[in-house]
Amino acid sequence: MREPVIHAERRTQHGTQVCRRLRNKGVIPGILYGHGEEGVTIAMNAHDLTKTLQTGAHIYDLKVEGLPDEKVLVKEVQYDSFGSDIVHVDLQRIALTETVEVSVPILLVGHAAGVLQKGVLDQPLKELHVRCLATQIPHEVRVVVTELEIGMMKTVKDIPLPEGVVATNAPDQVVVTVHPPAAEEVVEAVEGAVAEGPAEPEVIGAKPAEGEEEESGEGKPEAKGETRGKEARGKEKEKDREKKDKEKG
Repeated sequence: MREPVIHAERRTQHGTQVCRRLRNKGVIPGILYGHGEEGVTIAMNAHDLTKTLQTGAHIYDLKVEGLPDEKVLVKEVQYDSFGSDIVHVDLQRIALTETVEVSVPILLVGHAAGVLQKGVLDQPLKELHVRCLATQIPHEVRVVVTELEIGMMKTVKDIPLPEGVVATNAPDQVVVTVHPPAAEEVVEAVEGAVAEGPAEPEVIGAKPAEGEEEESGEGKPEAKGETRGKEARGKEKEKDREKKDKEKG
């Protein structure tokens, strides 16, 4: 099977201003490197390059005027701040017999059981990093999610890969999971708050209610002046009673 072809020209001028002028003319700057050879700065037609990269291939045939044809891997594609237009491309020389590391898109297959239960499907990992021979790079990695119920997940170690292809991501990295319905989570949180009940605020300096005693169980002690006044009034009443008793006698 023939690889898609990228046509390019060598460029001798470098720098930010030069690259900006090239892009204004519909030309994308790039660089070719690898295999211990000297890097070569190149330029490619923006329209043709975009169309070629949309094939989704990993390996391309590079044809540069004045240089021998080479097999290359698209190592990096840089886009503008809007993520729409290509501004620079890095191409790496490869041999079909060497091992390479690339990123492969992850495609979810099927309808998760948890989604049918109103769960929310979440895919944190969109691409899988793999190591394999240049001729064994998979176009995509398919992950079947049909059996996933709410609360279940699949990690990198759960993904079946073709023979000779090894994932370099952490084995426990989550690829896809099914979360509970958002509304259900909110209801559970509200029910928990209602069950606990609101905490009563502590009012600093508030007087205890009538008849209420201190936490120690003892009544609030009376002031010294108030106690002496009661004793004096009690003695006066006792004298009045003695006086009345003498008058009656």
